[in-house]
Amino acid sequence: MQRTLLNNALWFAGSLGLAFLVWLVAVVQSDPVEQRSLSERVPVNVTPNPALIITNQSEVLTSAVVTVRGPQSVITAMTADDITLSIDLTHHAAGTYSIPIEALIAPEKRASVVRITPRTLNIRLEARLTELKPIRVEMTSQPAAVYAVGEPQIDLLQVEVSGSESRVSRVTEVVARVALEDARATFEDDVTLVAVDADEQVISGVTLSQASARVTVEVQQRTDVAEVRVLPNIVGELPSGYVLTPDFSYTPQTVIVRGPQDVLSDLPGTFFTEPIDLSERTGSFEVIAPVSLPDSRLLVLTGGSVTVRVGVAAQQVTRQFERVPITLIGVDPALLYELAPTEVTVLVTGPAPLLEALDPQDLSALVDVGGMRAGESAHISPVASVGQDNAEVSASVLPAEIDVIAHAAEATPEATEAASS
Repeated sequence: MQRTLLNNALWFAGSLGLAFLVWLVAVVQSDPVEQRSLSERVPVNVTPNPALIITNQSEVLTSAVVTVRGPQSVITAMTADDITLSIDLTHHAAGTYSIPIEALIAPEKRASVVRITPRTLNIRLEARLTELKPIRVEMTSQPAAVYAVGEPQIDLLQVEVSGSESRVSRVTEVVARVALEDARATFEDDVTLVAVDADEQVISGVTLSQASARVTVEVQQRTDVAEVRVLPNIVGELPSGYVLTPDFSYTPQTVIVRGPQDVLSDLPGTFFTEPIDLSERTGSFEVIAPVSLPDSRLLVLTGGSVTVRVGVAAQQVTRQFERVPITLIGVDPALLYELAPTEVTVLVTGPAPLLEALDPQDLSALVDVGGMRAGESAHISPVASVGQDNAEVSASVLPAEIDVIAHAAEATPEATEAASS
C-alpha cells in the first residue's frame, strides 16, 4: 500500500510539473519577454542634506534614460511615471562623490530595470553657510552739474547671504547701485542688491535674504550754477557755386557755468560760440569753437568748447552745350559714313564751379560704327565725352539716336564722310 501511494504521489507531482511547464511555455509564446529603452527620460529625485549645498548643480543631470525588461504587454504600456529614480544625500558629508542612481518599479508591473544611463552622478557637496553682510549704496553716475546730490539713505543696513562656504566667504559686502544721470528731482526707489567681493566683482550662486532695499537720494538744483543752450555762430558766405548740406551737427548743445547769483539770474537764453567763417570753405569741415561768455565773472564748468561739423558741397547745376561735333569710333577706312544730324546738343550736370570752367572744346559725342557694312543703316545712341571723363559730372545727348548709313568709298563719292578725330 505504501509503495502504491508513493508511486501515485510521484506521478501526481510529475504531472503537475509538466502541466506548469506547458502553461509557462504557452504564456511566454502569447506574451513574450522583451527589453527596450523608454522613449522619455525619467526624472532623478535628489534628497538633499539640509546642511550641505550642491556646488556643481549646473553639471548634474536631472533625468536619465532607463532600459527595462518584462512581458511585452507590460513593457509596451510602461511610461516614465511607472519608474522612480532617486539619489539620497542625507548621509553624505562635504566632498566630491560619484553616486549611483537607485531605481524602483512597482511589483505589479512584473518588470525590472536592466540599465540606467548615466548609471552614476558626480556631485560636489559643500557646507552651507549663512552670514550677515553690510550694505553700501554705490552711485554709478551723477546728474548734470547743475544739480546737487545729498548723502544716500537706505532702509536696510545688513542682509543675510546664504550659499556654499567657498562663495559666501568671498562676499565682502552687498551693494545697491544707483544711476542718477537722468535725475532731476529726489530719487526714491527699490534698488536691487548685489553681492560683491573685495574687487567689487559680482559673486553668483549665493542667495540674499532680501532682494532689494529702499534707497533715497536728495537731488536739488544748485543756485550757483546754470545750464544754458549754446549755438554755433556761423558767419560769412560760401564761395560762389557752393551750398550747405544737411550734414550739420554740434556737441555739446548746452554749457554749464558758475557765477554770482545776480549774473546767473540775468543770463540770456542762448550762448554762441566764437565766429565760424564760411567765406573760404569749399568742402565739409569740423572745427572746435570756444563758447563766448557774456560776462567775465562766469566760469565754464562743462561745455567750454563746441565741436561743430558743417557740411559743404558744390551746387549741382546743368549746363547746355549746342552744336557739339560727332566723333566716329570703329571706322572702316573702306567705308564712308553719312550722318543725320552731324551735330548734337549735350546736357552736362555737375558741380557749378567745375561746369563754369568747362570749355566747349572739351566736349564731344562718340558714335560707334564698328561692325557696319556697306549699304547698312543703323540708329546709334551717341555717348557724351566730357574732357577727362570727370566722375563728378554726368552728361546726356540730344537727340538720343543718330541715323548712320555706311557706303562703299568708291561707289558714293558724293557721300559725306565723317572722319574720326
